[in-house]
Amino acid sequence: TASGYDSFGTTRTANNTVTASGLVGQGPAVLTTTISLLPTTVSVGQVVTALVTLSNTGQATAVGVTPAAIPVPSGGSLVSIPTGLTYIAATLISGQSAIFTYTYSAAGAGSASVGASGLGYDNNSNVTLTTAVASSNNVTVQAPALLSSSFVVTPNSVLQGGLFTGGFTGSNAAGGANAQFVYATPVAGLSN
Repeated sequence: TASGYDSFGTTRTANNTVTASGLVGQGPAVLTTTISLLPTTVSVGQVVTALVTLSNTGQATAVGVTPAAIPVPSGGSLVSIPTGLTYIAATLISGQSAIFTYTYSAAGAGSASVGASGLGYDNNSNVTLTTAVASSNNVTVQAPALLSSSFVVTPNSVLQGGLFTGGFTGSNAAGGANAQFVYATPVAGLSN
C-alpha cells in the first residue's frame, strides 16, 4: 500500500499489489583452492609442475578469479622457473573450476611443497573473494644417480678353447633408489 497527497491536499491511497517476476535469489560465490605437485618424486635438476585449481562452490558467478600470487615453495628444494605466461582471470559459474599451471626446478635433495591462495569477485555484489592458503602434497627430491660399474674376467689367463667367466657389477652410490647387480657367465675361450 502506498499513500500520498494530490495537488489539492487530499490524501490518496493505492491498494494495488505489485508482483515482481523473474527474480532469482542467489547465495554468494565461494572460492576454494587446491594444489597438486607432479610428479611426487624427482631428482635434483628435474622439473616439478604445480597445478593450482580454483573452484567456485557458491551460487553466484565469480569473476576475475586468479591465484593471489605465484605459489610459494617451502622446504627450500624448489626454485620457480619463470615461464613468461600471464594468466587471464577466469569467470567461474557455480560448480566450475579453473586450473593454473606453474613450473619449478628441483634445486636440492629433500622434501618440498608449495602454498597459494585464490582471489576473485562476486559478480552480483562485487565483494572481494579470497581463499585461505592451501598447501600442496609433498614432493621428494632425491640426489641424482651416481652410477658406477666394473667388469672382471676370471681367471686372468686361459688356454685357447678354455672357459673364463666375465662378471659385470653396477651400482648407484647416490641417495636415490639404490640398485646393485652382478652378471656372470662362463664363456668358451676365444681362438684366432
